[in-house]
Amino acid sequence: MRRYLDALVGNESLRGSLGKSIEGGALHHALLIEGPAGSGKRTLALQIAAAEVCENKASTSHPLPCGVCRACRLVLSGNAPDVTFISRGGRATLGVEAVRDAKEDMFLSPTEFPVKFYIFEDAHTMTVQAQNALLIVLEEPPQSTKIMLLSEESEAMLVTIRSRARLLRMEALSPMVMKRYFEEKEPSLLLPYQNDEAGLTAALLAANGRLGEARRYLSPEGKAELKESRDMTDALLASMTKDASFGRLCDAFGALPTKREPLAAALRLLHLALRDLILFKKAENAPLLYCESAEVADGYSRSVPLPRLLYMADRVMATVEDIEKNANVQTALTLLKCDLCR
Repeated sequence: MRRYLDALVGNESLRGSLGKSIEGGALHHALLIEGPAGSGKRTLALQIAAAEVCENKASTSHPLPCGVCRACRLVLSGNAPDVTFISRGGRATLGVEAVRDAKEDMFLSPTEFPVKFYIFEDAHTMTVQAQNALLIVLEEPPQSTKIMLLSEESEAMLVTIRSRARLLRMEALSPMVMKRYFEEKEPSLLLPYQNDEAGLTAALLAANGRLGEARRYLSPEGKAELKESRDMTDALLASMTKDASFGRLCDAFGALPTKREPLAAALRLLHLALRDLILFKKAENAPLLYCESAEVADGYSRSVPLPRLLYMADRVMATVEDIEKNANVQTALTLLKCDLCR
């Protein structure tokens, strides 16, 4: 059986359907690739571009892309003149000017390949004006143009954009799949964990199915960051048991980051931990994403009833959403502390 888009880890169903579309000359002119940071969106975009122009595309004895022909090497090395990345360049949003510049270039003939590719990074940050400018091309695209929108949240895109692009959702990878990948492709990352199975498990769980995040957490810097985050989360969990005092809860909350994005990340980790405890209450063999073992989950969840865990998880996630919508950070935290003490 022919292999498709090999550089993308996991996502077997997506790779198969996409590969067959490319092989049959039926690749959609616009793709909306959705997934969190580190989930492989950029890798997938390059694999699609390479497969579309692969010189061995018609040869079923080769994987698609083959990775060895001149066209594949140009695309995968980042040196293809007909593959253009459009980014926000450190700005908060991807603006209309960047889209207009790309749009003008789309109507010029390709330089190297029969088709040109335009890959919009962080497409969920595109302004409404930018999306409307792009919509004109999506409605009547040049025959030689393929557009890929990489987005962490497709719902942030206009309905008119979403309706004209094929939505591809990246799948979360299991810790076992990620571990197998690193063993085969990047074994040096696992060397520090030869005698630290718990640390390796914690890093893979914290990645939440994202290979890029797992790679970061396995690094020395990421390991130290993860330990600090987990210590903070463990303190929060301990302060939220029925026997804990309000003073202990305040101490745990006082250790949280004060800046918006790090704070939201810390509370998301807390929500992940609470999610584990809720699932463990319902089924002791439930897959855990924060707790390294059932014993750890049992230790935290034993003194907290399920309705209380559900309430706490709901309030923590509501606070994350408020913070990400620019609510006052200190006010949001104060309200959360009050809620958790009820």
